[in-house]
Formats: sequence, structure tokens, C-alpha cells
Amino acid sequence: ADRVVSLLSGEATVHPRDGGATRPVQPGDIAVLVRYNSQAQLVQAQLHAAGVPVVLTGKTSVFATPAAAEWQRLLEALEQPHRTTRVRRVALTCFVGLDAAGLDERGDAFADELALKLRVWGAVLAERGVAAMFEALSLDLQLQPRILGQVGGERLLTDLRHIAQVMHEATLEGQLGLTALLVWLRRRREEAAREGGQERSRRLETDAAAVQIITVHTSKGLEFPVVMVPFAWDNWGGREPATAVFHDEHDHRVRDVGGKGSPDWAAHVSAHKQEETDDELRLTYVALTRAQSHLVVWWAPSYNTLTAPLHRLLLHDGPAVAPLSIVVPDDATALAAFRARALRSDGGMGVEVVYARPLTVWSPAVSPAPTLELAAFTRVLDTGWRRTSYSALTSAAHEQRLGSEPEVSQKDDEADLEEVPADATLLDAALRDVGSAWDAIPGGAAFGTLVHTVLEQLDDMSDETAVAEVVAAQVARFAPGLDVAALTAGLLAALATPLGDQAGGLALRDLPKSDRLPELDFELPLAGGDEARGDSHARVVLADLVPLWRAHVPTGLLSSYADALAGLPDVPLRGYLTGSIDAVLRVGGPASPRYLVVDYKTNRLGGYDEPLTAWHYRSAALETAMVEAHYPLQAVLYAVALHRYLRWRQSAYDPDVHLGGCLYLFLRGMSGPGVLDADGAAPGVFGWRPPTGLVTGLSDLLAGRS
Repeated sequence: ADRVVSLLSGEATVHPRDGGATRPVQPGDIAVLVRYNSQAQLVQAQLHAAGVPVVLTGKTSVFATPAAAEWQRLLEALEQPHRTTRVRRVALTCFVGLDAAGLDERGDAFADELALKLRVWGAVLAERGVAAMFEALSLDLQLQPRILGQVGGERLLTDLRHIAQVMHEATLEGQLGLTALLVWLRRRREEAAREGGQERSRRLETDAAAVQIITVHTSKGLEFPVVMVPFAWDNWGGREPATAVFHDEHDHRVRDVGGKGSPDWAAHVSAHKQEETDDELRLTYVALTRAQSHLVVWWAPSYNTLTAPLHRLLLHDGPAVAPLSIVVPDDATALAAFRARALRSDGGMGVEVVYARPLTVWSPAVSPAPTLELAAFTRVLDTGWRRTSYSALTSAAHEQRLGSEPEVSQKDDEADLEEVPADATLLDAALRDVGSAWDAIPGGAAFGTLVHTVLEQLDDMSDETAVAEVVAAQVARFAPGLDVAALTAGLLAALATPLGDQAGGLALRDLPKSDRLPELDFELPLAGGDEARGDSHARVVLADLVPLWRAHVPTGLLSSYADALAGLPDVPLRGYLTGSIDAVLRVGGPASPRYLVVDYKTNRLGGYDEPLTAWHYRSAALETAMVEAHYPLQAVLYAVALHRYLRWRQSAYDPDVHLGGCLYLFLRGMSGPGVLDADGAAPGVFGWRPPTGLVTGLSDLLAGRS
């Protein structure tokens, strides 16, 4: 510590390698290399006492620190705030910051008040997690400014925050309550004490310029202007190993587990010690070669010096490797040997005898206070730039923001029936007798996520056993108590339903995994959203899609959607469009592939006052549902994403050939093979192939090209 203070007090200067101006040594120029964490903590304590900023790096587990013990005491008090002993114990932690005298002086009234606070913090922990509880406690007790005002406060606060984050993650991943979290923390502390910390290495407490204390192992590959190696004289070689690890005559690393009395045990122990000592020598070489300009090492005569690597290097001459041990001479002989070696170094080495001295405290030079002035913000904010999605673009069309599975109530069924020919009306009427296997299954966002996850994870959709197993696993995760058998039956019917002419009459269960790409995420730049642009660029808004739609879809299926699209807010399309296509299907074979956008829907189109049947999902009803929910916009946006994707991935790509269209699969209405509506389509299956000009035109429009 004294040497560090001397260097920082103007004794030395640094000549930067980059050719910069010569400057005084700063704390960040100095590294202290140690072998063990216990040595690092000793050095850290002395440098703190000398007023030197210091950071401790290495692989110490954060659960082996005092902060972990403080957290354990806090959790114990949160678990049982009625126990006075635990309340008083937590008052003595860094969280409250009292000492024994202060706690005694405040008396029982303070303990009662603290117990009430513990109950409040416990409620926050139960409702909002560890992170929220730590924040509430920190604000209530002024934790951060109080701890940062202490010596070593940055280190302690960093560890407290680190442990809080790890515990928060553990509670989320394992759904841990307070008692389970306390058990978890105790186990982590036991593992850290027993195994030296198998996880959660400590973080640096500060990014400020500070002396770095590093283990030699960690220092490999690093360089510092000044390196100090204070413990290379110390090597305890007298311990007898429980097992001997060494290399045999074939250079194989082996372990003798026989112990005393086993054949060649003494020779194996000797080889074990030799290799350990040689390894210490190699590590010392690493430590001594980390310095760019200035290296300081210490030598001391002790019982542990006999086999110490620095001792072997300093008192051995000649090209051969130093012997395993060298007798420790008296002080005068050692000093003479060191000075003789220094004379042969041509000024590269100096020898200094260290005497007892009072602790000096570093007083850094006071830098003049910088002149502060208000900064002027002169840039123009691009308020039109945003990261949007189909849901965001259409949210204003509904009373609340819709996700990908809005519950759409079908209200115009009678009007639709009046427009269907009489023979088709009879056929559609027969669909009322085909009940939906999903009728009694509730909906909601969690249920939609459950179904999508099942369909994503199914490898073989024709394997009924596999379908049942995946359904059971996801029900347990998302909706415990849901009727697994009913959901499995409904999914099996949907998987067996023909998907129409676009898919060549195939059903989902007919497509192998290699022809299904689930959950294709995309992030598309809108109107140059990935480039800097000025006012000269075209301004693209959602309303620009309306004339494009009317030009390419003047009549027929979904031609009426242009009017609904015109009713959406005229939002700018600048930034990025994000989304996820539920699945992309490849049909037609490798020679002439066609790709289909598939979106799964779990909407209930019928009311809750009548049984849900295939009739609710006939073609006429599906088109109305598509328009009401603005699914045509979603379909064409997803088609654009697929179009851009295939431009990169499909050889000789031609959108007229390779874009097969969109399939919206309303799973509750898909009733298996043999069930058809008046249009010859399977209920629940809505197929539409957007005109190629609409897809490519929208892609150009979104890119800012007319």
C-alpha cells in the first residue's frame, strides 16, 4: 500500500505507448497480482485504508461475500417479521446500518417499527418480486447514499445489487416464494463456501480509474504499466495430498487414489509436489511478464519460501530449471545475492529493503472544477420513426388494443345467408349439426399462446400420441385444469382438415416437418427506416395502401376491405415493421415449390348463448370476420415479409410462381375431412392468394418507393 501511494504521489510518470504526453501514474495504471482470493482481500483492505480507489476482479462467487450473508439475514426477517431476534439482527445489517449500541439506544419501539416495515417489504416482494422490494427498501432507508459513504461502499453496493438481480431471476424462473427463495440462497452460499463458487462471479464495483487486484490466472493475456506481485515468495509445500496427480512415463495425466501404503505412493507424492511446484513457477512467469514498464516484487524469508517460485528464480543461476527447493539464506546473504544480480541487470533491477513505516494516505491532486453550462439541443427529432406491427396499426379500430387472437363476435350471419343460393343454403344449414369439439374450451390470450406453442412444437402432426403428449405438457404450463382430452380431439380434427386448393388438398398432418417453418419472425425497414434520411424522402402513410388495394383487388374476395382500410388512422410508415408468421408451408415438391403464409386463429365466431358449430365458420362468415378484424392487412403484410425472405433464399425466385397465398385457419371451426360448406371449402379454412402486384407493390411502398 505504501508503494502504491508513493507511485501515485508523483514518484513516477508514464510514457504512453500511443505517443501521448507524459503524465503521472494514475490508479488505473497499477495492477496487483495475487494467487488467492484471501490475499486479494488483504490487499484490498490495506489500499482502502490508504485512501486508494481499488477494484477486485477474479472468479470469486458473489454468494461467498458479506453481501450474501446480509441478504440472508434480511430474507430471514422478511419470512418471520414477528420474531424479535430476526428483526434486531437485520437492524445490524448494512440495509439498516445500526451497530449494537445504536440498536440498544433506540429500544423496543424501533424494533416494532422495523417489523412493520418488514411486513410491507414482504408484501412488495410477494406481489412484484425481489427487484421492486429492493428498490422500495433502498428508497425507504436511503441505502445507496449511506453505503457509498463508507469505505468499500462501492464493492458492497455492487454485490447487493448483483445478488438482488440473481434472486429476482431465480424467483421468476422457479416461481419461488419467500421461503423457497431463502432456501435457495442458503444453498447457493453453501455451494460457494464448499466449491469456491461455481457460478455468479462478482462484478466490478466501479468503472472509475482504480488499482486492479487480479488473480494470476485471470491476468493471462493482459498488460499494465505497473504490476506488483507481493506474494510470490510464499508457497506452502508441506501438505500431504489425499490423492496424487501426476504425469506417468507415457505423459498421461493420472491420479493415484491408493493413499499411504499403496505401491509407489511416496514416488507418486513426490511427482505430484514437483508438478505443483513447477506449475507455481509457470504462474509466476505469467505474473512477472504482465508489466509494460515497472514491476515490483517482494521477497521474504519464511518457512514457505523454500519452494517459492520467486525464491527459486532469484537464488538460482544457470540455464537449467531451478531446483525444487533452495535453502533460505540469512538476510545479509540474501541481500548480497540480490544486489549482485541487480548489478548485472544494467540498471533494469533495483533492490530496496522494506522497513516498518506508518500508513500513508493518498491525497489525490485536486482537479479544477469544470465549467458547467447548459447544452443546447439543436437536432430535429424524427417523430415519425417508430417500431410498429399489424396489431399497432389496427388497434384504433377496436375498443381496446388487439393482439393476434381477438375475440370477434359474428353479428351478420342472417344477412350473409340471404345472399347465398337456395341449394347452398341447405348445405350450409346442415353445418349446424356439426358441433365444434372446441365449444366448451374457453379462450383468452393465454389459451391462444398455448395452442400456438403446441402447433410450433409438434414434429409429426400425424402422430396422435405425440399430439396428446404435447397438449398435456403445454396445458400444464399455460392452463392447468383445462380439458386435455377435448383440446386434443379438437386439434386432431383441425390437423386432419383439408386446406383447400392452395395446399393441393393436403391437411396439416400430411406435411412433414421439413415442409413447415414455424414462427418466422421478421423485422422489415419501412421507408428507409434503417437509413438516415432528410425531408427529401417520400412520406409513406397507411392510407397510401388504399388505392393500391382498389387497383389490384377491384372485385371478388376481400375487395370490400379497401373501405375498412380507409377507416384506419393515417399513421406514417417509417421505422420498422415487426411480426411473426405462425407458419410457412412449402407445397408442390422441391422441383416447383410454392410457399403459403399460415396464421392460426382461436377466435370464437359464434355467440356464447348457442352451441358452436361448423356453420359459424362457413366461407361467408369467415370473410366477414376477416374484414372486421382487419386480418386482410395482416395477411398482405405477412406476404410481403415472405416475399422479401424468399428473394434471399429461393433460387430463381418468381413471386408469380413461388408465392402461394395465405391460409387463415380458424381452428375452432375445422371439423376434419368430409365436412364442406356451400362453396366447397372446409369450414374454418380461409384461403386467399393476394395478387402478385399487390404484394410487390406494397413491398415497394413500404420501402419508400412509389
